[in-house]
Amino acid sequence: MKVLGAFAAFAAAQDTEWPAASMEQVCGAVRELPMAANQTCEVTLAGDLQALWVNAGGSFVTQPSITRNKWFIHTYEGHGEEDGVRFVSWFKIPFAWPYQLRNPKLTPQEVKDACGSSEDIDIECTDIGEGKQGLFMAPFNFAPGNNDGTYAIPVINTAGHKKDNLYTFELKNQKYDPVAITDIELMANGTVMATALLNETTNEDTGIRYSDDGKFGVMLEEDYQGELLYITFKNKDAENMEFFGGAQAFYSFIN
Repeated sequence: MKVLGAFAAFAAAQDTEWPAASMEQVCGAVRELPMAANQTCEVTLAGDLQALWVNAGGSFVTQPSITRNKWFIHTYEGHGEEDGVRFVSWFKIPFAWPYQLRNPKLTPQEVKDACGSSEDIDIECTDIGEGKQGLFMAPFNFAPGNNDGTYAIPVINTAGHKKDNLYTFELKNQKYDPVAITDIELMANGTVMATALLNETTNEDTGIRYSDDGKFGVMLEEDYQGELLYITFKNKDAENMEFFGGAQAFYSFIN
């Protein structure tokens, strides 16, 4: 099974940016942000810049974002913080024809203004002394357009993954729309179950668990000793999804 977003860093190794080549291959930037263990941080884009897709490997999502230019993350000991956090942003640009994007001389100024650089990604952190307590997701979908893959949601519970723990999820994309998913599996001894938010999650013929609105729950049947619990899923209609239509941890909920 090919798992995308298995809590790995983006491939770029240094600060960089790239121009837009199409409305799918939009401009973007990468910045290595200083971040130490046991910090809570706020990542922002400068000015009116907005992102269609972001990634911050090595961090956890403190709370869902309600904007496309500000995100809240934190770190724990042993999760890549010694190297900082590599933050990647694919910028939201106004419509332009491919020939305009291929030729910088023809690229509209409003497109150029919407494309930021690595210096436009900023971070402010606060030391909290110890790991932030609670239940959190790490980023699980590291690049746009990989809609036909299998994704693994890393979940940390600082109180431990105990028998009968119930975790409920609501997966959304950068438009804050729910994302239909299927093949929901818990990578531990547990049960994927319906919650009050769902009418049905299991196909009676195949036994495949799914959610038409991205809402589902998992309950542990016994204690899980690992630090990170993984829940895997696929997009239900990958062929017809928009390029930036996949769920992102930064806009999703866990309780």
